[in-house]
Amino acid sequence: MVSYVRIQMFVAFVDAVGIGVGAAIIQVPLALPLGVLVFIGSFIPVVGALVTGAIAVLLALVANGPVNALVMLAIVLFVQQLESHILQPLIMGKAVSLHPVAVILSVAAGSYLAGIPGALFAVPLLAVANTAVRYIAARTWEHDEGLMTAYAGAGIAPPDSDEEPTIKEIHGPGANAGARSNSGEGAAGQHAAAERTFAKDAAQHTNKGD
Repeated sequence: MVSYVRIQMFVAFVDAVGIGVGAAIIQVPLALPLGVLVFIGSFIPVVGALVTGAIAVLLALVANGPVNALVMLAIVLFVQQLESHILQPLIMGKAVSLHPVAVILSVAAGSYLAGIPGALFAVPLLAVANTAVRYIAARTWEHDEGLMTAYAGAGIAPPDSDEEPTIKEIHGPGANAGARSNSGEGAAGQHAAAERTFAKDAAQHTNKGD
């Protein structure tokens, strides 16, 4: 918000200097008060520039005639176009971390929906919303990365993964040791059963010989 106000003051100063100096060059009376009026009017979007520009042209017309008024009109249009297409979108967009097109569209939408107050507060409100969305997205990304790191450290497949759950995931850290122990016990049991079968066959063969 501070950056927005600072840039808005800079834009108003450029408008005031441009129109005030232009009025002084073509010898329009009251050039300095006119520049101050332009500076104040620049804080009112759309209407402020229109009213102060009209006052400057009318003052030149009354004081110096139609030719001087046309020159003053050209100066006003040049300064206002410079503000609308370069200063406002580029400099202000950079200050509030918004794309120049977003600045233009926000001012247009704000003025259409809420008039002068909407145009005045459109850019700062959009900047606040943009900052909030970026903050939430960054926190969500950090949270997801933390979960993935925890899953990787524990040897667990993430919930949305297509991998089959591991023994470690299902039964806990001691599952692998238990599985190895059960496997060893099963092999020993099979070996003992084979020995008993062999002894039984040998005994039957001996009885037949007798």
